[in-house]
Amino acid sequence: MHKRAQRLKFLCERNDKVFLASVRSGGSSQVYFMTLGRSSLLSW
Repeated sequence: MHKRAQRLKFLCERNDKVFLASVRSGGSSQVYFMTLGRSSLLSW
């Protein structure tokens, strides 16, 4: 159970980095926002 939680945390951190990279590049960020959904956009 603990290992699984660590893995989930790692995946979340990785997703954050990918998200930031896509925002910096500018091109793929639009696609990212569309997949995130409206609720995430509002909190962002």
